[in-house]
Amino acid sequence: MDLRLQTVIPPGIITDYQKLDYRTFLSYQEMLIRERQEEKIGDSMLVVFHDHVYTAGIRYRESDLLDKSVELVRLNRGGGITYHGPGQINIYPVVNIEEKNFTLRRYMEILQSSVSGSLANYGISAENLLGDHLGTWSSGRKLCSYGVSVQKGVTGHGLSLNVRTEMSYFEKINPCGFGSEVMGRAVDLSEYIPAERILASELAQLIAGGLGIEKIVRVQSITALQTGFSELLSGTAP
Repeated sequence: MDLRLQTVIPPGIITDYQKLDYRTFLSYQEMLIRERQEEKIGDSMLVVFHDHVYTAGIRYRESDLLDKSVELVRLNRGGGITYHGPGQINIYPVVNIEEKNFTLRRYMEILQSSVSGSLANYGISAENLLGDHLGTWSSGRKLCSYGVSVQKGVTGHGLSLNVRTEMSYFEKINPCGFGSEVMGRAVDLSEYIPAERILASELAQLIAGGLGIEKIVRVQSITALQTGFSELLSGTAP
């Protein structure tokens, strides 16, 4: 699929895709990263709901793949192996952290505090950890995983928050080097958790505020990306 844009790209983009094919997502993310590096667009953010897929970062170990029939997508992000699927919110900022004078640690802290702040709105007290236990944890369970890349100062990949994820898929791997039993989901800790799209929108707003992303155009279909942004800018996009 050709994801090259044919018209002027707006300063910032946020997507709202349902079950976007992972390799299509990668192509789009790579395109945005290049455009941001060349200062053709402003800071952006991808909000994605993936179909079932396993991905592996630079800390992946073969021993963490328990089911050898599982197909992996190898990535240049940090972290090890993990699972993405329905019921999970994935947010990938495309931000020039060098322009903002953010260290990678500060960037990660903004992502984590946004997640824990969003969960707190629904009665979930969460702890943000760095290092070998990188993640947002609550009640001994890891609710949110992080794995980022930085290319020429521009971030890629990001976070995955389990909301209503089918947790049995984690049993085929040792997610980020842990046993699958450490993984948790928000819906098991609070009866007030809203639909994933609502929570994703709230979380994206927190992250955008923390990262100083001031202007964003919401994109809700791959067709809109292929045909250009004139409709988006005029407010008539689907």
